[in-house]
Amino acid sequence: GNKKIIKKWKDKSLDDIRKQLSSKWRNSLNKSIKTNLVISELPIFGGLDILLYRYMKDRLQKKYRGVSPKMIKSIVKHSDNISYPILLNISKNGEDIAMGLFLVHGNAATYQIGWSSECGRKNNANNFMLWKAIEMLKDKGIKYLDLGGINDETAIGVTKFKRSMGGENYSLVGTYS
Repeated sequence: GNKKIIKKWKDKSLDDIRKQLSSKWRNSLNKSIKTNLVISELPIFGGLDILLYRYMKDRLQKKYRGVSPKMIKSIVKHSDNISYPILLNISKNGEDIAMGLFLVHGNAATYQIGWSSECGRKNNANNFMLWKAIEMLKDKGIKYLDLGGINDETAIGVTKFKRSMGGENYSLVGTYS
């Protein structure tokens, strides 16, 4: 489908943004904060290959469609000072448990692809990563985060997770020939 969720904060405070999160999402975030997760920004050179390997392995295991690694590499290759990638890594006790690639473009960013291990899911690492990304992006003057596509039929859990962040639904016009 051509539906997606956009999280807007413009000039809202972090407290106001946090209040827009569903209580379940916020509770998961609070639990993740208490589990001593560590966030770091990885260099794209080298780090992207690690994320793409994990992402592709996950895609094959779970049999979902996603953006091709070739497309991701092309987008990253053509980035500049205005449009650039941010690669975040979440670890616990020295072990990588989640990663995410965010693409900044103007005053907006897009959560492009991510990966989470079983330990990452148990520790709500995606909640932690997305919240820390919002803090970081807001600090850089970014006002919107495109959380990506949703599908109520084939990706129910992902769709529910994204909607719980209090973003707005958008429908895109399809392509026609």
